[in-house]
Amino acid sequence: MRKRNGVILVVIGYIVFSICMEVWGVDWKYIGKDVQSAILEIDLASISRQPNNIVRVWFKFTHSKESRNALVKKWGS
Repeated sequence: MRKRNGVILVVIGYIVFSICMEVWGVDWKYIGKDVQSAILEIDLASISRQPNNIVRVWFKFTHSKESRNALVKKWGS
């Protein structure tokens, strides 16, 4: 009986959490490539204006094999 109640409780918990689950994440917008073929992307939702005409934005580089090899040649492992 206890095992059955435990299984029922787990199933109900799974259903409740799967219905109420919300996903957070960043939607990256492709803006181009640099000279070493690394992909450049920005998060449009993170753009904010600071005092003195400064704009703050999150960005990321996704390095290709070529750009990674060029960085290793330049800076070492």
